[in-house]
Amino acid sequence: MKKRIKRKIISFFIKFFINFLYKIPLFLAKHFLKIFSIILYFLLRRIRKIGIWTLKTANFKKGILKEYFKKLPEFCFDFLMVHKNGDKIKDFVL
Repeated sequence: MKKRIKRKIISFFIKFFINFLYKIPLFLAKHFLKIFSIILYFLLRRIRKIGIWTLKTANFKKGILKEYFKKLPEFCFDFLMVHKNGDKIKDFVL
């Protein structure tokens, strides 16, 4: 029961976030996503620790994880724009 409520709350926030990004200008959305990713890097301690441990075992530097978190909003933004403009992309591809 708790998991179902938690999932509904999370899905509501994700839908709200995506709709919010669709309504604001593109440059502002990119800037907002970059700030959001930096905040997530510091808030998601558990994921950060797992990432750092994984990088250490593979003999990579710790800074790579921070760079990944900085690039993550660009990946999300591209995905959202492709999803938003999916019909236009179909016209170009076909």
